[in-house]
Amino acid sequence: MEPNGNAETTRDANAQVIKKWLDYVKSFGPNEIPADGCKYICDTLSNSRSSVGFHENIATDRIVQVDEYFHGKTGGEKEWKIRFTIDADVPPEHSSQKPHIGYTVELSPVTGNHRRFNGHIFLPSGVLPMGRPSTQEYMDDHTNGEDHRDFGQKGHASWRRVYQKKRK
Repeated sequence: MEPNGNAETTRDANAQVIKKWLDYVKSFGPNEIPADGCKYICDTLSNSRSSVGFHENIATDRIVQVDEYFHGKTGGEKEWKIRFTIDADVPPEHSSQKPHIGYTVELSPVTGNHRRFNGHIFLPSGVLPMGRPSTQEYMDDHTNGEDHRDFGQKGHASWRRVYQKKRK
């Protein structure tokens, strides 16, 4: 799967990120995350207004990053974790990097073989209204979603969403 891409609008960039996330989860085998966990993750991400609507929230609510955390155990009590991040970055004026919506997926599967997958969907200059602050600035964290699912003897999973707002 190609990690990077290009888009003309923030809506298209956002949609590309969500598709990459879902395709990645659908590629998992039972030694990474059990099927019930994968379905739960895909359903939750597909319906996450904070992630699916991220492109709208950048300008309206100053939200520049969303993290979706999932944690679960198999029926045999083997643990797995996965975190999805979508973010907006507008590099400084003299940077060689272009404005983009970025993403990261960090996976700690049942096997314990930790992996990280990330990329950028690059946008034309001026399309992205704002991005994450520089290292000298701070963002405010807000939790706006939590859930737990029990899969009976097949295990369970929990989910939590945190978003970061750029301070005014």
